[in-house]
Amino acid sequence: TLMAERKRFLPIASLPDMPAEDSVEAVSDAVRMQRTLLGLIEALGEPDTSILLMKYYYNRKSGEIAAALGMQPAAVRKRCTRALKRLKQALSEEESI
Repeated sequence: TLMAERKRFLPIASLPDMPAEDSVEAVSDAVRMQRTLLGLIEALGEPDTSILLMKYYYNRKSGEIAAALGMQPAAVRKRCTRALKRLKQALSEEESI
C-alpha cells in the first residue's frame, strides 16, 4: 500500500542538506534552494509528490513506482511528465519573486 511504501522513506523535513560549498553564502543558497524545491514538490500533492521523490530521490523505475502506488507504469510516466512541467512552472514563478 501507499502508506506502507511511504513509511520506508525519510520524511522530506529530515532529508540531509546539500554538501557544503566553499562559502557560507553558497551553502545558504543551496540549502534554501533545496528546501524550496522540496516544498514545491510537496505542494504538487499525491501521487505526484511520491512519484517524483521515488523516481529522482530514491532512483526507482516507473514499474517499481507503479507497483508501490497501485498504478500502471504508463500512468506513472505520464504523471511524472506533467508533474515536472508543473514543478518547472512553480520554480519559474518562485524565481521571479
